[in-house]
Amino acid sequence: MYTLNKLIRQALSGILTLAAFLGTSFEGQAQSYIFIPDSPHYTETFNGLTPGSPITSIDWTNTQGNVVGAASSDPEYPGSIYITNSVSTQNQVTSTSLPLSDLPSSSVYYVSGYFYRNGANSGGRVLLRLDQSANYVGGFGIDSNGNFVLYSDSLHVSALPPVNTKQWYEIAFVVALNEADITQSKGYLFYRNVTAGETEFTLVDDLSGILLGYTESHNFSDFARWRIEGIRNSARIGEMKVGTGTLQVIPEAGTTVLILSVLTVGGVHVARRKRRS
Repeated sequence: MYTLNKLIRQALSGILTLAAFLGTSFEGQAQSYIFIPDSPHYTETFNGLTPGSPITSIDWTNTQGNVVGAASSDPEYPGSIYITNSVSTQNQVTSTSLPLSDLPSSSVYYVSGYFYRNGANSGGRVLLRLDQSANYVGGFGIDSNGNFVLYSDSLHVSALPPVNTKQWYEIAFVVALNEADITQSKGYLFYRNVTAGETEFTLVDDLSGILLGYTESHNFSDFARWRIEGIRNSARIGEMKVGTGTLQVIPEAGTTVLILSVLTVGGVHVARRKRRS
């Protein structure tokens, strides 16, 4: 009888544990994300460039440095033309106004581009500029040390190991607009190694959930021009896209999960807990 009573108490304890578990908030748990882009709303292929011609020949302006078009000889690169700058000096090139007035309404937007580091001190970045203004509402790229970078109202540099040289990466700057409070809108950086054949984006963990510093009068809806800066030492930037997408929360790998199982002993169901990491 004592054993049976003990088992019943254990069962009741397990039921209470389950009730407490169901009432637990998971807001503080580590989270990761996957990003699924929709078909792009607008794409810049640079295919209007003649290899060797300056980018200003396709209505880009304010060129500093020898930014030119080049025919792609890389079979893994999806476009036929990319832009490059063979010298080490800084440069700045700005697109004409982009046709984004009919960009679909969404809570998740992305801007992506293809990047290639030729070697040491080789990199480049893309800033999302406002129309007729020097201000920007985000940015992304690979710096000359090979680190992923994300721009909010300041620069954020990833502490992950540098990316490989002589390989193409597609980098996506993802904006999650907070419609209830625009100041809480966040940015996320994703990448995929195109040369390695990757088809899905991977989150840059330390460039995730970055507050972008948006206001009602200064946010993604004001994005109107691409500005490419810092492309140097034969770095390459290829096809760029703008569109909407889906940002999905997934459990962080290694997050502790509480598992409840039921063990039958002597006809009594006893709730048993174990933890799995």
